[in-house]
Amino acid sequence: MSHSWFPFRRNYQYSVLMVCRANICRSPMAEGLFRHHLQRFGMDREIAADSAGTHASQPGKRPDTRAQEVCTENGVSIGKIKARQVVDADFDKYDLILAADAATQQWLSSFGSQPEKVELITKWHAQKSGRDIPDPYFGNVEGFVEIFRQLSVCTENLAGELKSKIGGP
Repeated sequence: MSHSWFPFRRNYQYSVLMVCRANICRSPMAEGLFRHHLQRFGMDREIAADSAGTHASQPGKRPDTRAQEVCTENGVSIGKIKARQVVDADFDKYDLILAADAATQQWLSSFGSQPEKVELITKWHAQKSGRDIPDPYFGNVEGFVEIFRQLSVCTENLAGELKSKIGGP
């Protein structure tokens, strides 16, 4: 099951898939933040973004309400995102597949046909590079706020890097 507004309606120059375990906290937040930064940089028509989970046990579920709350308070919309599971075809559709943590990265690298496309999202965060984005699901809203901050740095840096490589309007 893919999003109702699946991002390949237009001919994008580049595409990025954000992945966590269930696709209800970290990866939808990362997708929303990345889209937000792409729009700020004028790159939202050149670069597609999507999210999925390695074990999305509730396909079609909207993001966790705490994730939506934190994102909305910061001007980022994720309410239309629906959980879905990663499929092998994603490795053909996306140029870059970003894992929220090392376990997800390992799973993606062993599951997919093109493991060279898989990176940790923290590669784009100087202070967190090579470290996991912790799963905030079993915590309180403050954990979601911290994850939002970390993902904001990662996604803004990635969007900036892609703008310099791809260019824009």
